[in-house]
Amino acid sequence: MEETFDFQYKLSGSSKSSRPGSHKSSERGSGMEFNRLVSLQQYPDPRRLDLRASIIDPYERWLVREFKQRSAVSVFAIVDLSASVRFHGLQNGKNLIAKILTSVMNSVRRYGDRFGLIGFDNKFRQDWFMPATQRIPVNFDTLNLQFPPGKTGRGHKGLMEAPNWLPKEKCLLFFISDFHISLNLLSYFFSRTISHQVVPIILEDEVEHSGYDRFGFAFLSDSETSRKKLVLLTKKFKDSLKENYSKRDQQLLTICRQFNSMPVKILGDFDPKVLTEHFFGH
Repeated sequence: MEETFDFQYKLSGSSKSSRPGSHKSSERGSGMEFNRLVSLQQYPDPRRLDLRASIIDPYERWLVREFKQRSAVSVFAIVDLSASVRFHGLQNGKNLIAKILTSVMNSVRRYGDRFGLIGFDNKFRQDWFMPATQRIPVNFDTLNLQFPPGKTGRGHKGLMEAPNWLPKEKCLLFFISDFHISLNLLSYFFSRTISHQVVPIILEDEVEHSGYDRFGFAFLSDSETSRKKLVLLTKKFKDSLKENYSKRDQQLLTICRQFNSMPVKILGDFDPKVLTEHFFGH
C-alpha cells in the first residue's frame, strides 16, 4: 500500500479518562493546567503547597495547587462494509477505505491513544471487530478487504448493534461510509452515540452524482440490490441526478447538526489534511 500520512485531531470538551495522554481532561493530576486551590487534606501532595495562599487563607489551612492532567482517549473507526461501498468509479472504494483506516491508525499511534475497529453490513461483523487497544495490531496490507459476495454484504442493519460495543467513556468515532443508508437508521445510530464525538466521513465518487461523460442508453446497477435498469443518459437525467444528491446531502447535514456532528466529505482521493482542517480549521 502507498504511504499514508497522519493528521491531527482533538476531542471536543474534556476527557474523563484516567489514562495520561495528549487531550484536555477533567481529571486532576500532574498536568500543566491550573484548576484550583484545595486543602492539603483534600489533595495530600505537599510538593504542590502554595505558601502565599496558605498564609493569607482566613481558615488557616495548608493549601495546595490542583492541576488538570492531559488524558488519552479511545478512537474507533466504524466502517460500512455493505455492497455499495465496493463501487469502483474514479476511485476504488475498498482501497479508499483502507487508506483512510491506515491514516487513522497512524494518527492514533502518534498521539498514544487506543484504537478500536467496528465493521458492519446487514449484520454486525465479528471478523471486523477489535476492542480499543494501544497495540494496534491491524495490518491493512494483509487484512482481507474483500467484501462478501451475495446477500450477506447488502444492507446496513448491523449499524444498530455497533453502539453496544463501544466503551461507556467518551470516545472519538470516525464513521466511514458512503451513507446510502436509511435516514431513520442514521438517526437511531446518532441518538445511541450522543455521549461520544462522531465524525461522519462521507465517501463520494464524482461518477456517482455526475455520471460518465457519455450519452445514450446504458444499464445502471444498484450495488445493494443488484438490480439493473436500462436508462437513457441525457443532460436532463444527469441534472436530475445531481439535484437528488444535493437534496440527500442536505438531509444528511440536517441529521448531523441535530446531534452536534459535522461531516467530512471525501470526494475523490483521500487527503489527511482535510481531517486536520476539520478539527482545527473552524
